[in-house]
This record gives sequence, C-alpha cells and structure tokens, in this order.
Amino acid sequence: MLIEKRFNDDLIKRYNILPHIPPAVIRSAIRVNLWRYIYLHELYHLWHRHAEWKQNYAFVGNGILLKRSNINSHLFLNKEIEFEANAENNFANINSGQIIAELQYQRNITQQALEFDCDSCAISMLINLMMRDMNARNLPELEKPKQIRTELALIMGALSTAFCLFDNNSGAKFESLKYIDRTTHPLPAIRMVYAEEITDACMWRFASNPAEHAALEEDWQKIVCNVDADYEGTVDMGQVFYYPAYTEKAQKHISLLKRRLMAMHDSMKSLSIANFPEKLELQDTQISKRSIWFDESGVSLRGWVNPATRNYIAKQM
Repeated sequence: MLIEKRFNDDLIKRYNILPHIPPAVIRSAIRVNLWRYIYLHELYHLWHRHAEWKQNYAFVGNGILLKRSNINSHLFLNKEIEFEANAENNFANINSGQIIAELQYQRNITQQALEFDCDSCAISMLINLMMRDMNARNLPELEKPKQIRTELALIMGALSTAFCLFDNNSGAKFESLKYIDRTTHPLPAIRMVYAEEITDACMWRFASNPAEHAALEEDWQKIVCNVDADYEGTVDMGQVFYYPAYTEKAQKHISLLKRRLMAMHDSMKSLSIANFPEKLELQDTQISKRSIWFDESGVSLRGWVNPATRNYIAKQM
C-alpha cells in the first residue's frame, strides 16, 4: 500500500516521473528493488555477524573501541557493571544516570553505524548489479544513458520508500532532528543522503564525464523529492525527502557515523563469515576521510555547501 500511495498515478503525472513507463510498471519495479535492498541489507548483517560484533566489542564514552574482554580495565564500564549488578538492590550512584544515558547513546550510535555499513553494501550491489545487467543486454550505446537513468531512478525510489517504511515515514520532518541520537536506525533523511553518496561513488566508474554524471540524477531526484527543481533559498522544503540531512547538525552526525564505521571495520573483518561483499563492492563501500566533514568535537574539517540554500559555509578555525 505504501508504494501505491507514494507513487500514485496523479503524482507520477504531476511531476512527469519516467513518462515513457506506465505507472503500474514504475510501482512494480520499485517494489522489486525494495525487496532486493531489504534482502541484501539483512544478509549483510549476517555476513558480518553484526550481533556477534556487538557482543565482543564496545565503544566507551570518549569513542574508543574496546574488546569486551578488556572491559574490567576501564573505569567507565566498571561503573556500568557495578550499577547494573546492584540495580535490583536500589543501588544509588551519583553518576549512575549519566553513565546509563551515555552507554545508551554509544549503543545507539554504534547501531546506526552498523546500519550505514549494511546500506553501503546493499546499495553498491544494487547499482553494480544493475550496471552488469545493462552490459549483458548489449544495448546500443545511444540507448544506455536513458536506460541507466531509468533504472537508477527506480532504485532510488525503492530506497526512499524502504527508509520511510522502516523509520516511521519521518523523512521530511525537521522535528526528527531533535532525536537524531536516540534511535537505533539513522533518520530516513540521513540514510537517503548517504545512499546518494554511495550511488554517486558507484556511478563515477560508469559515467566519468561530469555532465553525463550529473544527468543521471535528474530522474531519481524527481522520483525521490516529488517537487520542482527550483527551490533556491527556500528553508521549508515541504515534501523534499532528505532536506533535514542538509543541516549542520545532521552533517556532524553523519561524520560521526562514518568515523564510527571506520573504527569498526578492522574488528568486523575477524568475525565475517564471508568475504564476498568485500570482493564485490570494496571499491564503492570504502569511506574516504574527505567525506567526513566534522571532527568529533563538531569542528568543520573543510567548508561545505548547503544544497538547499546553496550557501557556502566556511571551514571553522
């Protein structure tokens, strides 16, 4: 029902979404890609034994990764163990509330980073498998760009639908930024922006010309945003799905998740039950340090442009 509601005939016609394809076919293709994404995302959790990783490793208050076997040597986690062991006896510790709150924060951020990890692989695989299928069809070179744009739009439409489906459809609500650290899954808007980054990294290998590369985005931006392209200077973006992620608070959070994921990767390698994802998608799923815009204290590492206002925000000193 969600797909039928989000991509009804009226909306498809109003925003001129993939006019060369019947609306029923658009909805069917989005549904297929949605389930492919869910399957690959959850399979990646299993491939890398994320549940086992969380049992063996933990982050402490200052973001340091520790093996749980070394927990007893760390004061912060000693306090956690002491508090939880005595909770039934109404054990009172002046810092116990802060400790539990901090631990919950660390667990939430860790879980969100693991979701980023799964998104990286699933999205990369969807894009690369689509391109391999495209090459296998032996389409005439003149037809390929249009077909790639179409397939890309359907994949991105499926991703935006999936994120809404599993994250309470809160993608375009600014109020959701208040709870950015409190959920176990990244906000839909943040996941969509990250999906755009992964897709962008994948497509450069297939469209190395900047103009050609930019053209690939035209259809998927229609199908994801459902708004006119001319929004320069507008603050309230209405239906724009991922606009909340283009705020300084959200960009800092995305940088935090990327740093957390980079810190996890070495430890996850030892637990992985298969190296198939790495062999297939390593080039696309790696996070570049240049894609981390803010350090742990929130200081800008380089200037960035707010895509909504198109204002350049200078690097903080």
